[in-house]
Amino acid sequence: MFKSLARSKRARRLLGTTRFVVLSNFLRSGIVDFLASRPGHAASLDEIVDFYFATATPAPAEDIDLLQQYYKASTNPTKAAFLQFLIERATWLQEHRKKVKFEQPEAAVYDWNPLLRALHAKYDPKFPGKDPTKHAAARTHWNNFLTMADAFGIVRYDDGRLQLSEGKLAGLRRELELFGDGYYGVDDLLGVLLKVEALRGETSWIVRPPPFMLETCDALARRRGIDSYWRFSPRLREGGCRVLDLGCGSGIYSNAFAEKGNKCVAVDMTPWVFFRAFLGARDGVQVECCNMNEMPERITREPFTHAISNIAAHHFKNRPALFAELSERLGAGGEICVLNFNYSLRARSTFDPIATLKRQFAAQIQYNWSVLEFDRGGVDFISPQDVARDLESAGFEVTVNPCDPLKELWFVRGVKR
Repeated sequence: MFKSLARSKRARRLLGTTRFVVLSNFLRSGIVDFLASRPGHAASLDEIVDFYFATATPAPAEDIDLLQQYYKASTNPTKAAFLQFLIERATWLQEHRKKVKFEQPEAAVYDWNPLLRALHAKYDPKFPGKDPTKHAAARTHWNNFLTMADAFGIVRYDDGRLQLSEGKLAGLRRELELFGDGYYGVDDLLGVLLKVEALRGETSWIVRPPPFMLETCDALARRRGIDSYWRFSPRLREGGCRVLDLGCGSGIYSNAFAEKGNKCVAVDMTPWVFFRAFLGARDGVQVECCNMNEMPERITREPFTHAISNIAAHHFKNRPALFAELSERLGAGGEICVLNFNYSLRARSTFDPIATLKRQFAAQIQYNWSVLEFDRGGVDFISPQDVARDLESAGFEVTVNPCDPLKELWFVRGVKR
């Protein structure tokens, strides 16, 4: 009797965990926004599979390599010139090269990533959506996954058709607003936990960057990050600033600042991330591929009003030296702004459940990134106080502000004295 009750209790816990993972995958997929734009918030299985192939497949390695070739050879790289460079050289266009005529979109369309995906869908014989085997596999996967999501009460899926009511749609959007970064991160943790053998030695062959890393950071930017800049660094909202964006990711912050009339130099060293940012940049955003700890003089020769880092400060190799160097690149009253979680595990609180939860979250992040970055020297998990101390030692007047009531995300602002 007691064993049966204990098994039942554990089964409920396990199913609760499984539901969280299913919900995480559903929210990460982008289907919520896709269904929001559909009549009746509904779509067939085939429409969902087409959406997946059109939006979720990453840039091919050949395209990323061609951008690196073009970028290194160009003194003034532009999206239009790169697309022409790619059309002239991409092997996947070999049979159709003469047919392809790229027409530059209207100025309001600044993200060209979908345009390149559309070229692949039309001309690339190896585009995943054209492969009958991969298409059938994707269809089976999505059918099974949506059946599971229906079983856990997340969506209504019946006879190959997915539908959300207005109330369910609003509820899922609220989930993303409240805990989007948590849902995006859960599968990164599970994926790394399944690769514990990587800790025994060489990890490059088995550990890969989390596939939804940029979506995680962008969800956080929309939820809290960009508004935090308007609150704590109001000069950016007024425009007329020159911004150095360190570890820019997709470029979402630089694009938001450029929309207000600022000029931005966005830096990232990861080729596939640079690819996404370069093709997605607004006018006024210059995207560069280099190590933010070793930037070439051509990037830093003109002074900046701001140097910013968003969920990337744990990649700084020597914060005091970098802040001192950045200080020389800033004019009077220039700012260094660091937006980051508190990743420190030093503080313990036995009787504060929120503090305990935050410590657990920080431990998860540290485990993920310690494995993912093992072969590149690891990362430095910091607290806002660590950043503030190093900014003060570099001659900045520092303020530290929480960005939300739970004090998960912090904004550290240093103003050059």
